Amino acid sequence: MVEHKNRSVPRGSVESPARKSCSHALRATSRTWLKTGDVMSKNVATVNQGCSVISAAKIMSEKNVSCLVVLNNGPLSGIVTETDMLKKAVDGEYDFRKVKVEQIMSSPVRSISCNVSVMEALKIMETENIRRLVVIEAGRPVGIITQTDMVRILASYTVSREVSEIMSSDVAVIASSASVKEAAKLMASQDISCLVALDDDEVVGIFTERDLLKRVIAVKRNPARTSLKKVMSSPVVTVSPDCSIISAWKLLERIGIRRLVVIDDENLCGVLTQTDILKAIKDGLEEAEDNYFRLLNKSGNCIFTIDMDINTTYVNPAFMKLLEVTDPDELIDKPFLPEQFWDDPRERDKLSGQLKRACVEVRELSLKTTEGRRLFVILFSIRNKNIKGEISGSQGVLYDVTDKKELAVMSAEAVNAV
Repeated sequence: MVEHKNRSVPRGSVESPARKSCSHALRATSRTWLKTGDVMSKNVATVNQGCSVISAAKIMSEKNVSCLVVLNNGPLSGIVTETDMLKKAVDGEYDFRKVKVEQIMSSPVRSISCNVSVMEALKIMETENIRRLVVIEAGRPVGIITQTDMVRILASYTVSREVSEIMSSDVAVIASSASVKEAAKLMASQDISCLVALDDDEVVGIFTERDLLKRVIAVKRNPARTSLKKVMSSPVVTVSPDCSIISAWKLLERIGIRRLVVIDDENLCGVLTQTDILKAIKDGLEEAEDNYFRLLNKSGNCIFTIDMDINTTYVNPAFMKLLEVTDPDELIDKPFLPEQFWDDPRERDKLSGQLKRACVEVRELSLKTTEGRRLFVILFSIRNKNIKGEISGSQGVLYDVTDKKELAVMSAEAVNAV
């Protein structure tokens, strides 16, 4: 028997964006500048496409991974996931002892480069409803980025929110006496990764894709003849609706699972999954990023950011106005302060070298605008670090001191004339 339970969960108060400080927004936005190469898992578990599904399931079970990258004697061929196995388990005609990986794998592989931002990877996962992306370099897999990797790096951003705000309150349940095949069929039809098992309306277990992989397919059990009670995870790990998301994530991480059952006064009221946490992270980062860039765009200070190669990654409108630039493409992804803005290009080379060595914090520069107007500016810069504490570039401000400089020159000339 299968049913859905719906329960209205009270929403906790959410922090107003106006209360977020600029420095808080800066820290949040630095996360969005992380690249997938910074957070991906470099140990890619692989399998040959001619391998049997049971052998693949054993590898996944032993390595405790949710997918394998499939190779065709070297080249990338596809990817096989727990979900792929779940969908095939529904078909009673499938005998996993005889089925090859190439028959159930997903192909072509959804892949990205290691230079794609974490925020973009998050958006791809949500839009395409997938839980992992293969990272490709020169046509070969060099890593894999999963929901687990993303949440591990970014979960702290949800620290002020509660489980009740993001959990799935529409819970699919099933009797513990049902067969694995019945459970798999329900999960596949509703595109969900777990079912809560009940006995007389009491929560007695949870059945997940991982349970199907480890306790059914990898050990050659017949899904149609196996009772859910024999293979489900029990007892369930639970949290209360008012538990903080960060505390819930730490519990998931410590135990090594991907979902929690939410119980309120001994009543089932929801399920919290990694997907729920990841969506909350993405929404929070997007809000922080929007607020941060809104502040930068309104600022009268001439703000810039550069990467480790001293290429410009961001300038605000005030920076463009100072240099009399109308199109940001003249600056973005170009060397910082290109030669056309210098009277002496050798000074630019000197500044670039100092920025690379991180030995410049304050320096006076003599520049010119695109219209040829003379500029005197003072540059302030500091190093950026990503969430891992690694240096990822610099950010800084240009202060226009042209008027003061020219006034000083005029005063000096007047004194000399006397």
